[in-house]
Amino acid sequence: MMTNVEELLEIIQVGRGYKELTLECFRDVYHKIINRKILIDHTIFAVFIENRILIRFPEKPEVMFVIKKEKGFFHEADLNFVANFEPMGTYKGEHRFSAFIIEEFKLNGLKLIVLFFSTFALFFIAENVSMLQKVNEMILTSITIFISIFLLFVVSQKGYNNDFKLMMDDTLYKFLQNDKYIAISAIFLVFLSIVTVAISYINLIWIYLPLAILTSFSLVLLAICFLAVYQYYFERMKLLTIVPASEELFNDRFQKYKLHDEDK
Repeated sequence: MMTNVEELLEIIQVGRGYKELTLECFRDVYHKIINRKILIDHTIFAVFIENRILIRFPEKPEVMFVIKKEKGFFHEADLNFVANFEPMGTYKGEHRFSAFIIEEFKLNGLKLIVLFFSTFALFFIAENVSMLQKVNEMILTSITIFISIFLLFVVSQKGYNNDFKLMMDDTLYKFLQNDKYIAISAIFLVFLSIVTVAISYINLIWIYLPLAILTSFSLVLLAICFLAVYQYYFERMKLLTIVPASEELFNDRFQKYKLHDEDK
């Protein structure tokens, strides 16, 4: 992605234009803006979107630069050469699958551990392959129903009335990432259940123990998916409802306050 620095500086001076560039190129542009005193105000607004940073100048609002890189994730520290900027979006860094799992165990760790060991103990005592087959078939049915409900929920929530405010930090990004991670978990569970049922038909003496472990693990994954419904999605719906409602309450109070002040 080759971009001439002088060409970018000319766009800023004209006050209108759009260009994609690398971080190194923008660093050169920013230093030249300061050295040549092209702008009076050196403040920039930066919206981080994973491997992109959208750059706008309050003094030249019709100029937009998009900093891109092929791989990786931009972080707030990548713009540490900028004296004054306001970060928005995903500037805190990537919300990884490992972080999602850690959050789930912080919320439900004890429940999930108890579920795993209690079901494993039950399966170990019963030592019944047919029971494990039936359990995995029920898990498969349950997660299939969950995926159907989950997809309907995601589609119904695709437009956020207050997405502007959710984009100020990484709230909206985390919503979308958690959607992806729950979908990944659910799809993985479908394949795991199918494989577990297939393994259950293998006639080997030692196969029962790993089969019981896989079944207990599948139940833990199923629990994570269903616990997310009320611990995550209902909380999310509450946030999306209460935030706009609170703004309406403020507007109502301000209007009444203004009317009361005018009466005086």
